Amino acid sequence: WYGIGSTWTALHFYFSQALLQEAGVTPPDFTEGGMWDWDTFVENARLLTKDAAGRHPGDEGFDVNDVVQWGIYVPADWWMMYDAMAKVNGGEMSRDGLMTLDTEAAMAGIQAFADLIHVHHVMPEAVFLSELGMSATQMIETGRLAMTIDGSWTLADVQAIEPPLGVGPIPFMSSTGLDAGQGHLHTILNGSKNPDVAWTWLSFLARPFYQTHFCKLGLWIPNQTAMLTKEGMDGWITEGVHPANYRAFVSEYVPKYMSPTTVPAGYPRAEALFVPAVQQVMSGTAQAVDVMPDVIAQANEILQADYIDS
Repeated sequence: WYGIGSTWTALHFYFSQALLQEAGVTPPDFTEGGMWDWDTFVENARLLTKDAAGRHPGDEGFDVNDVVQWGIYVPADWWMMYDAMAKVNGGEMSRDGLMTLDTEAAMAGIQAFADLIHVHHVMPEAVFLSELGMSATQMIETGRLAMTIDGSWTLADVQAIEPPLGVGPIPFMSSTGLDAGQGHLHTILNGSKNPDVAWTWLSFLARPFYQTHFCKLGLWIPNQTAMLTKEGMDGWITEGVHPANYRAFVSEYVPKYMSPTTVPAGYPRAEALFVPAVQQVMSGTAQAVDVMPDVIAQANEILQADYIDS
């Protein structure tokens, strides 16, 4: 098959500008010098987490069972986020068709996200949101949560929230940290009976005309350099949809820090093996270094035998 992409997307913060201002927290920004390192992120999440008495994690008497405002929530339950948890520390989810969540960098990244819950007490467990019947952005809108990490496509859903949510770059743990990204890839099978017609359709899906509509909605970000110049961005950046710092996000941050997530052939079979281990780590019942190596080795045996060597 042959393919051409029609968009990029990446992860970034969504946050309540009012709650950050109230806590005296300077928001992260996509420009150099405006990004948070991991320690700054954890400290700011601590300042943004408080119990019913107004105490923060680390304060004497803080009650983690009576938190009225959480600092951060990360939905650590799907493939792009697994990749992001590894990439912020210089690791990655997979390479050359095999899973790599058992590297030292990847396991430390996964553990750091679990520690937000069980060590730093700045993030609720996923069950907390499901019991409330609320999404992370709904919690931000109602003042129960200060920040979340989600895909850039979520901008299309949250633009109606008032006051508008702020956006910013995710924090990195190491100097080699990166953000996770993905994009739409439209393809033509090499055995197509109508290659000319297929190419006409494929080329339409890759043109600025097609991309612009979805970019204006906040659903996509462009993958064509012509749409990332000042003049190009003028054609799709939309007031009331895109925050003021979105130009820096798409033209400076994404080209430098976004690394596409690679999903290997046979991934669903691998996922069935390693996701329960990730869930153990996130629930606080296991450490990443104790459970990830064995399940990744099992997953890679399957990927190697059935998808690489076959």
